[in-house]
Amino acid sequence: MDDTKLSLDGMDMQRRSLLQLGGGLIGGMAAALPFAAAPALAAAAPSLIGAEGLRVVVAANNAKGKSYIFKDEIIKRGSRPLIWQHTAQDAMGVAGPNDLKTLLPASIPAIDPPVGAAEWRFATIGPSKKKKGEPLVRKPGKDGFHITTTIDYDIFLQGGMTMFLDEGEVELNAGDVVIIRNASHAWMNYTDQPISFLAMLVRV
Repeated sequence: MDDTKLSLDGMDMQRRSLLQLGGGLIGGMAAALPFAAAPALAAAAPSLIGAEGLRVVVAANNAKGKSYIFKDEIIKRGSRPLIWQHTAQDAMGVAGPNDLKTLLPASIPAIDPPVGAAEWRFATIGPSKKKKGEPLVRKPGKDGFHITTTIDYDIFLQGGMTMFLDEGEVELNAGDVVIIRNASHAWMNYTDQPISFLAMLVRV
């Protein structure tokens, strides 16, 4: 057998391995096809962003220290629209004129990143034991409510999650972005499947 045949056999084995590792049709195609095919694959992939733009939900603390929905808006598509900004002078970004100016202490300090640090995690919430419509005790340490001394940037990869705050709640869908400004909240998954999201926690 000549060297060319051996080389082709080796490439074929590598390609089959990559297809198996792909974990699905698109993953396998991306591994096996040349780079020139990448734009076509990207165009065929389902989008998490709605036709109108990106939904952004912001949770903050009011003057009484109660968490609430400060914003629930659509950021329209553009060249580089600003979603949110926090600075050294304004560590959690702009909120309402009467919102709490001081930080609330963490209810689970072990979740907080170290001072000056940030963590990006792949979070998954399983189906909740509580049934939809059952009342919740909206206090840290009860029914999943918690506070971190962070500003959180959450991007939902799947829909069906409900975020509860001290005052109000909101249904979240795939592609929604949630920004939590040191606000007490709880996640409830009323579906029968786990729901995943990307969670960036920035210590403030």
